Amino acid sequence: MSEYAIDRIDSTDDTVYLYIEDDMGWNDKLEYTHLLALQAKMNQYLDYVEAGQLYKDMPEAKEKPVEVIIESIYEAPENCMQFITVVNEVLKDSVMRVRYTQKTQES
Repeated sequence: MSEYAIDRIDSTDDTVYLYIEDDMGWNDKLEYTHLLALQAKMNQYLDYVEAGQLYKDMPEAKEKPVEVIIESIYEAPENCMQFITVVNEVLKDSVMRVRYTQKTQES
């Protein structure tokens, strides 16, 4: 079993999806704490891929791009979207990308 706490993994024929299930709100008092928590989780996911553990757990992922999806019922504030932009810029030469999705409460 992997030492990494990955919330959910899914794949299609051409992409692997690693999900961060984010249920923390974005009020002004929590925004900084929330961003730090997302950064820590993101670093764990990046390490999971870069250390090769994803490919040990899921050998069929070897030739596929990896998309990390931060999934939340809350709309992301501008600072979060800027964080994701910076992360994607850092990852531009890798197989990984990050995106934020807001889901409805019933999904």
